[in-house]
Amino acid sequence: MIRVSALATVCVTFLVAFPDPSSAQDAEVPEVPEAQEEDPLVGEAERLEEKFERLLAQRKEFEAKIRGATGENLKVLEEQNWQRQMEVHATLHGLVDNLVRREKANQDASDQRARLQSVFRNGFKQYHGLVEFWQDRVESLRAGGNAEERDGFQREQAIANAERKLQAVFRVELEVIDMMQILEVDSTRAEELAAEDISNRASTLAGRIGLTKESLEELIARLEANPEDAETKSGIRLLEESLDRDTDNLSSTVALMSRLDLERAHYQQLLIETTGEVTPAVFDSEVAFGLLRSWRKSLVEEMRTRGPGWLLRFFMFVVILLVSRTIAVLMRRIVSRGARSSRFNSSQLLQDTLVSWSARIVMMVGFLIALSQLGIEIGALLAGLGIAGFVLGFALQDSLSNFAAGAMILIYRPFDVGDVVEAAGVSGTVNQMSLVSTTIMTFDNQTLIVPNTKIWGDVIRNVTAQKTRRVDLTFGVRYGDDIDHVERVIREVLAQHDSILADPPPTVEIHSLGESSVNFIVRPWANTVDYWRVYWDLTRQVKQRFDAEGISIPAPRREIHVRSNGLP
Repeated sequence: MIRVSALATVCVTFLVAFPDPSSAQDAEVPEVPEAQEEDPLVGEAERLEEKFERLLAQRKEFEAKIRGATGENLKVLEEQNWQRQMEVHATLHGLVDNLVRREKANQDASDQRARLQSVFRNGFKQYHGLVEFWQDRVESLRAGGNAEERDGFQREQAIANAERKLQAVFRVELEVIDMMQILEVDSTRAEELAAEDISNRASTLAGRIGLTKESLEELIARLEANPEDAETKSGIRLLEESLDRDTDNLSSTVALMSRLDLERAHYQQLLIETTGEVTPAVFDSEVAFGLLRSWRKSLVEEMRTRGPGWLLRFFMFVVILLVSRTIAVLMRRIVSRGARSSRFNSSQLLQDTLVSWSARIVMMVGFLIALSQLGIEIGALLAGLGIAGFVLGFALQDSLSNFAAGAMILIYRPFDVGDVVEAAGVSGTVNQMSLVSTTIMTFDNQTLIVPNTKIWGDVIRNVTAQKTRRVDLTFGVRYGDDIDHVERVIREVLAQHDSILADPPPTVEIHSLGESSVNFIVRPWANTVDYWRVYWDLTRQVKQRFDAEGISIPAPRREIHVRSNGLP
């Protein structure tokens, strides 16, 4: 059974301040000239007062129903009652805003101001009671709730819903203080109560976050000992959700504290430490120094407990790096002598590559071994990289060239998988690529594996590198045809095709005078994916329009003159 909400008392007070005009039956009603129009602000104030009376009546009905309701019906009625509470507050806010606008318009609103002052002068303590009500509800739910809310998921949902309403009441408190200041009502006591409510809320949330973090650390340690414990995993998930909700609520509460100029550095520091998110609060000197003190304390504790072990590991890390560097220098000299000997017939590029990579591989392996001394598990990775390094270091010249060419292709990226290219004398779509070769699928569905050296050593034409592409067409007509008419027909065909781009505009010009035809070049632009469709469509459509317009495309013609030598 929900207790009567404190906001209902505010509503009753407001109703007394704004009596029902219909109850004053004996009052004299002043005559208003029919031609006089009602002022919009006055009409708005009357509508807000009527709306409030209607909401109050609905609130009374809900309260009567709530007293006898149970179970799911009670929850529904409570939610509807909460919505009416927020509508009542919004109406109060609207009346204050209406009063400000009336006074700015130099209207006489003294009666409205007096009534609102009466309401807010005595009503803030009821908002304080509303805070206490929702705080009690949250604590009750966290303690276990009623029998219908003992299920973990339902209880967490009910807690989250109650905490959202509690945060909303805090915001309402500050809005009421702002309205009291507008109405020139003494808000000193209201600010004290609001500061008390919000400070207590922040303190409660901070304590809850600390306890949740401790519980979470214990469960995580338990899960490390038994990774298959499903109950521990479920507990960790619930604690993480609770921690996220509490940090969000504390962040909102800290924002409210800033409006009342309350001390909040401790809570801002806690939020940064908990969430790891860097906020503008980190630039506050008190918060920054608090974080530094906390980090220093953690560092001192870590060094006290784990410092000796870390120092030993760091010493071994440095020693291994120094030994690796010495071995790398020796390896560089050995490989250099072997690569430059007469028996090892190789290019200068291969020699330089082998020498440089031999030293780099040794340093890489040494670095991985050194990292393992810091507690990083890289044994399998070290073995794989070592074998691959020696294989690549002593590979044949061609393989290394392909490797180098593949590396250059990967670095400069002249094409990518899916591009249509022309390279090494072949054309098609790049299917896949490795450091040794590139697989190209030809347009007639043949698979070609091309060494990277052939591709990198040849001209590479990437057909689909750009989003747009120009379509080059040539059409020839007879010398006797009207060239203006021909150009106009071609442009009409271009304008009707939906895949031709307007920018850049297509080009239609006389290109050359052939032996038997006047040749027009037609160069529209299209998206690369539409290139062939535009090419084929235009070829067909221009031919059809030429036929329809009586424009002929001449065939090559040769005139032969025969001398008769006087014969008949």
